[in-house]
Formats: sequence, structure tokens, C-alpha cells
Amino acid sequence: MNKIRYIRSAVCYLLALLLMLLVAGIQLGSTYLLTVENKDAILRSFAEMDYFEKAAQKAQEDFGDYIVQSGFEEELFEDLATPQMVEQDLSAFIDGFYAYIRGEADAVDMEVPSPVLQQKLQERIDESVAAKGLEDSQALRDNITVFKRRILSTYASNVLPLVSFDNLAAVVRSFHLKVPMAFGIGAGAAVLLLAGLFFAAGKRRFLPWLSRTLFASGFFVLIPTIFLTTSHLVNKFFFSMDYFSIFAREFVQNALFLLLLLSIATLTLGVLAAVGAGLAAKRRKNREPAPIN
Repeated sequence: MNKIRYIRSAVCYLLALLLMLLVAGIQLGSTYLLTVENKDAILRSFAEMDYFEKAAQKAQEDFGDYIVQSGFEEELFEDLATPQMVEQDLSAFIDGFYAYIRGEADAVDMEVPSPVLQQKLQERIDESVAAKGLEDSQALRDNITVFKRRILSTYASNVLPLVSFDNLAAVVRSFHLKVPMAFGIGAGAAVLLLAGLFFAAGKRRFLPWLSRTLFASGFFVLIPTIFLTTSHLVNKFFFSMDYFSIFAREFVQNALFLLLLLSIATLTLGVLAAVGAGLAAKRRKNREPAPIN
């Protein structure tokens, strides 16, 4: 009898451990889907950091370097880049990025699309050339082409400064394509583990075991998350104070905060399971016949 009880306890510990790791994985996976693969969350983070305004302002400052060497009047560069333009172009870039990771495109375009800037720039160049009465020539067209390329490159480097998304896109794509399979396997594994824990622990001990498992999984994620948040390791990694690094730092902090909430929710479920176990035990005790004196 003791041997059977020992085996059942060992099986319960093993199933609880696997279920704990699975629940922790669900917390991490949910955080990933709600942040990295959530366009609205990314754009909201950009807006909260005043990213569009700062990127447009920096682009305008860099455009000033071309006033003298281009030969164009200063008015041509006024309000050439705007926060609304940056927001629109970033949104289009993110759409292309997600189209690639979802398998809807064979490659991701690393260039920031800027159709509004291209049109505005071309219109102002045409007006300036016409006002100066310059004759059309191949040399003029070549100079204008080089000038436009520099302006667009300067703008793009300020919208997404010094960042290459090639490797990131490949990693996110590999994750995304495995998400349906991972969730399917996870759901099936969760059902099997819960059923196994129910039969191994028995009806009376199932809720206590489930409560312990949820507590363990919640703390398994909560403790490292609190450490990363309070130790300022994220700030040390993104140590630069430029606006893109500030955005990246805040985005990671928001992801950690979401993970913190999910771990607390897991702990709350553990509390509910413990309360349920206590109520069930109390109900069973009340049903027991009173001892006969």
C-alpha cells in the first residue's frame, strides 16, 4: 500500500512539474504575442515616447546640412518631414514586416517607404527649378537624383536609426510559423497533464496539487521578472539616450510589466484553486457522520 502511494506521489510530482513548465511557457508565449507581434502595441509605444515627433525633428535638423551644398533655397526644406509622415511610414514598414513573418511575402523590404516625402520633395524641386528658369539637362537630372537619394536616405536613417531588421525578421518569422503548432501541442499537453494529475492525485487531492502547480509556475516567472525590472539590466543594455534606444528600452519594460501581470494572474488562479480545495475539504467534513457516543 505504501509503495503504491509512493508511486502515485512521484507521478503527481512529475506531472505537476511538467504542467508548471507548460503554464510558464504559456505566460511567455502570451507576452510575446501581445507585444512583438502586436502592431497596435508597437505603435502605441512609439506614440507614448513621442517617437514620431523626435524622428521628424532630427530628420529636419539633418536636412539642414544639404541647404548650402544642394543649391536649393531654405524654403524647400521647411516641414519636409512631419510626425504624421513618420507615423504613416512606420506603420507601412511594420505592415511589410508582418507580411513577411506571416509568410505572405518572400522577403521583407528593409527600406522605410516614404511616398508622401517623395511626392512633396519632387513637387518642391520642380517648383524651384521652374522659378530659377533652369534648363532641363542630363546633368541636372543626375544631380537631382543624387540629392533626392540623400534626402530619402537621411530621412529613413532617422525613422529607424542604425538598426538592421534582417536577422530579427528571420527569427520572428521562425517563431510565428511555429505558433499554431506550439499552441496546438500546448493545449493537448495541458489536457493530458491535467487529466493525468486528476487520476494520479485522486478527486480529493487534485485541487491542492493544481494549486501548488499554479503557485510554482507563477513564482517561476514572477521572481526573474521582478529581478529584471528592479535591477535595471534593461537600462544597462539600452544605455544610449537617443530616441530609438529609449523606445526599445520602454518597449521591453512594458513587455516585462505584462509578464508580471500574467504571473500574478497565474498566482491568483492558484489562490482560487486553494480556496476551492479548502471549501471542498470543509464540505466533505460536514458530510461525515457525527461520531456515536
